[in-house]
Amino acid sequence: VTDPFGRNAVWTNYEAVWHYNEDPSGTAPQITDVTGNGHDGSTNGSMTSGDLVDAKIGQGLDFDGNDDSISVPESADLRVTGEFTFGMWFNQQSQNSYEGLFGQVTNGEWDGGFGAFMHYDELRFFINSWDGADTPSGGRIVIDNLSTDTDYHFVGRYNKSNVEGILNDSKTTGTATTQDVNWRGTPPLMLAELDSPTTWDGDRIDAIQSHAYFTKQALSDDYVSLEYQNQNDPVTFWGTPTLVNTNNIYFTDFSEYTTGQQPS
Repeated sequence: VTDPFGRNAVWTNYEAVWHYNEDPSGTAPQITDVTGNGHDGSTNGSMTSGDLVDAKIGQGLDFDGNDDSISVPESADLRVTGEFTFGMWFNQQSQNSYEGLFGQVTNGEWDGGFGAFMHYDELRFFINSWDGADTPSGGRIVIDNLSTDTDYHFVGRYNKSNVEGILNDSKTTGTATTQDVNWRGTPPLMLAELDSPTTWDGDRIDAIQSHAYFTKQALSDDYVSLEYQNQNDPVTFWGTPTLVNTNNIYFTDFSEYTTGQQPS
């Protein structure tokens, strides 16, 4: 825990991190928050030990899109009051309407909280209100043309200026808004599900998910890019970005290293 590479050093300033490498059929809560903050999740539905599968980052969970999901109990330190970042790896197994990736939404009407979901081949991320019909309306982004059987690294971010989504290494800037997340009730944090209106199909996603995290920081573009590069291609290690001074002009240097080498 307290080692230089233990959880207290690695996951500083993260509210929760889930690796999805536990047997989902075990005793609840099955899914461990590795930060040590205690935000462990309990699986829902008919998940079996066979749903623990190989994934992009080690192991992951194969959600069936029917009744499988994870619930993390509501907690004050999970309640977003300003900027935040939520990230994960996922792989759609089929494409259907309104299938939740992650989020906390209130009263099943998506008029409070935040969330990300797939609508066929479109990835959608929002705060407060997806359709903009409620007050405060918040903001949203849409990223389209995603494929099945493909690993994607998605980061949803709110920086108190814009709602943004970063898919792999490509950023989409959505609605400009300074409206923080509005809460109506005390919903749980859901993984692989968003509680949606009964008039909509979906709710739960047919996908493999692995390595999800949540932090009350708007992680920088450089940080997210570095994370994606390291996890997407572990054979090549990209060193921690540093500021380099060239004729009094500062820029960020990503020095490339092969596995086993240390940045100088």
